[in-house]
Amino acid sequence: MKKNSKKTILFNLILIVTIAFFVLGYVGVKLKYDILAKDKVLLQKELNNQKNWKTNLLAQKQSLTSESRIVEVAKKELGLISYLKPEETIVVKKIKIKELSNKLGGHNE
Repeated sequence: MKKNSKKTILFNLILIVTIAFFVLGYVGVKLKYDILAKDKVLLQKELNNQKNWKTNLLAQKQSLTSESRIVEVAKKELGLISYLKPEETIVVKKIKIKELSNKLGGHNE
């Protein structure tokens, strides 16, 4: 073998090893990218599921705390009655209140 052919073989061998190294590196990076992209999609789905769960819980809370439901439960299960108008209304004039206040000497203030 000639010296020139040894250099060519060595150069070709180094070139092939370098290309193989870059190809294997590219394949490794591509596989990692695909795994991370798949994880991102799965996590996005999980996030959407959690948001839907939160929305459902909020809707349940609103239905359980609605005034119509509370009134219905109070009437049926607790036996409570709705507020009725008072039978009698007391009317007092401000002048009477001031007169009584003066008679008591302002002790209530």
